[in-house]
This record gives sequence, C-alpha cells and structure tokens, in this order.
Amino acid sequence: MPLNSSVASISRDTNMIHRIRFGSSRSHYVFLALIIGIPVGGLAVTFLVHRVIGAILLLVGAFFSYQFAKYLQLHLKSFIETNDEGLRALTSSREKVKISWDEITHAGHCTDTENHEYVFVYDENNDTLLTVPDEFTLFRELVDELESRMELERYSLKPGETVTERLKQLLT
Repeated sequence: MPLNSSVASISRDTNMIHRIRFGSSRSHYVFLALIIGIPVGGLAVTFLVHRVIGAILLLVGAFFSYQFAKYLQLHLKSFIETNDEGLRALTSSREKVKISWDEITHAGHCTDTENHEYVFVYDENNDTLLTVPDEFTLFRELVDELESRMELERYSLKPGETVTERLKQLLT
C-alpha cells in the first residue's frame, strides 16, 4: 500500500476535539479563589473571632466551595468534537448535543463588544443550538472547519446581547 493513501485515510477519519482551557477566562480564576478562599475565611473566623460562628461559616463555605468546584469541573469537561458526520458536544450543563452537517440550517461567527468570539450552529428542525466561545482549544481550527463546510454569517453583538437573542431576531 502506498504511503500517501494510508496518510490520506488517517486524516479523513480523524476527529478533532475542542475543550475548554483552564485560564482562558478570568472567571476560572475567580472560581478557584472562591473555592479556596471561602473555607479559609471560615477557618479564620473560627480561630480568630468565634468558634461556633466560625464553624457554621466553615460548613456553609465548604458547601459553596464544593458547588463552585463541581461547576468548574463540569465546565472544564465540556467539549466539541467534529468528524465527517457532524458535530458532537457535551455542554457544561451535561447536555449531549449531536448535529450532522446536513442538519445545520444556520451558522455564524460572532464578536461581542469585548472582542470575545463565538461560533454557532443551529438545527432549526430540531431546535438545537450549539454556541462555542473562543475559550475552547483549537478555536481557530473549528472556525476553519465550519467555513470549509458552510458559509458562516458574521455578526457583531451589541452590549449584553447573546448569540441566542441575535438568532431569535434573525429567525422572526
């Protein structure tokens, strides 16, 4: 078998996986500071101010720290996978999304007022929207792949406007 044909078959069957990078958003550091800071604050109150109040604050703080850590973990485990059939994703809310290339009815590339970028794909028949922020790894490669398969419409979002809101305006 010639080398070129085996390389071509490997590249055709390769899936590209995009994940959230820790530190790609300031909110990751805020969550990390809260996860550590809240229990430390409860410990400080326990030893410096009042043991009962400190113990209560420590328990409440531990609960909130656990919730923040769980959210951050779910957020960092989300992914987008592209392959020859379409896109498959696991969102931070644990929703599984699968859209084939031929089901995509709308696709776009948006920039907000802070120059954060997003791409979206929408399957109007199944009312499935997948929005991908630029904090995902290989974001530029995802944009390139989408552009190679379809025309992406370009949008500038207004202050506070979301991709979902813009898409609703376009479809009504």
